[in-house]
Amino acid sequence: MDSPSLLEKERIVSVDIIRGFALIGIFLVNLPTMHSPVFIQGQLGMPPVYEGADRVLRILLDLFVQAKFYTIFSFLFGFGFYIFMSRAEARRTPGKRLFARRLLALLVFGLLHMILFWSGDILSTYAVAGFLLLPFFHRKPATIAAWAVLIMVAFHSLFVSGLSVGSPGAMASANSEPIHEAIDMYQEGSWRELIAFRWLAEIPSSLLNIPFAAVMVLGMFLLGLFAGKRDLFRDVKKHHRLFRTVQIASLLLSLPTLYVIYGLHQSIVSFPAGVDYAKDTFINLNGITMSLFYMSTLALLLQRPTVQQVLAPLRSFGQMALTNYLAQTVITFGFIRLFGLYGQLALWQGTIIAIVLLPLQMVFSYYWLKSFRFGPLEWIWRMFTYLSIQPLRKRSSAVSE
Repeated sequence: MDSPSLLEKERIVSVDIIRGFALIGIFLVNLPTMHSPVFIQGQLGMPPVYEGADRVLRILLDLFVQAKFYTIFSFLFGFGFYIFMSRAEARRTPGKRLFARRLLALLVFGLLHMILFWSGDILSTYAVAGFLLLPFFHRKPATIAAWAVLIMVAFHSLFVSGLSVGSPGAMASANSEPIHEAIDMYQEGSWRELIAFRWLAEIPSSLLNIPFAAVMVLGMFLLGLFAGKRDLFRDVKKHHRLFRTVQIASLLLSLPTLYVIYGLHQSIVSFPAGVDYAKDTFINLNGITMSLFYMSTLALLLQRPTVQQVLAPLRSFGQMALTNYLAQTVITFGFIRLFGLYGQLALWQGTIIAIVLLPLQMVFSYYWLKSFRFGPLEWIWRMFTYLSIQPLRKRSSAVSE
């Protein structure tokens, strides 16, 4: 069992802040699917059409947020895997067995999240992909990096190759009845009726997507493991040149895809596969390079004490990432249900939920961690991992510090 002082000393401040930063972007991306029938529209081949302020906001999200922040989270998951396994080996405890239990607990969290509240859960995908990560722990950094690049290149090449294939636009369903049914169910259906509806209309596609998405995130898991093996974030100054190179290279690589994404929105760029397929392809490609740009830039900026002070609220927020991620869904779901707002909010109106909720979560996280060692769900997760009661409250001396 770890002492509070050891846990605190081993935490890397910049990683917690970057994780908190990523959680902001994830919430912004997830919100439209929480308050509107975006999943159903996608299944019907009838993606939402945005106008006015919503159109501008959608372009900005696609350029700078969509697919960037869950990618950062994936990288940090791989980095966290290295930290966990290294500490387990230092204590001579069965690291793989402990991490497997940790993944099983995450899978339970994810499936409950998906079934009871929201079909866009990512935790179940991370749990499945985490098992694919286990065999790589003892591999050399160069081997891990090679596998990461190979997986990402192979995966995204499949989508890029599809850009030249004609769009089956005529196959899209013109029947909007399922959309109205979803809105009615979310607004007026009982809890049991809503879960039954979602089990038939939303959850099957989410479950079927898990293996596909697991391969998609595995490449970033491996890059995070590589960063852990190289100890990059514990001493950024030592690796300053590498971080600067990644920052510049990732920005330059991002510019062409940013232009294509903007061009697709403005109808100045087109592909035989159609606008929606092309958007998804280039947004996912851009997500890799922009996530590296964001992380390297933050890591460099956080070497300045003033920047650390300004971004300090993100530290506690990032330390309680599991609690805050799930709380975002539960609170938003409850708010939307309580006031009958499902399918009624414009994109910009839904974003106000994030503007209000995120600062409240940061304040709550800060004050919670002044008295407690872990977030509430992080504590449960830890007990499941170690199969023992873990002390939650900090010692009085630790609190005073």
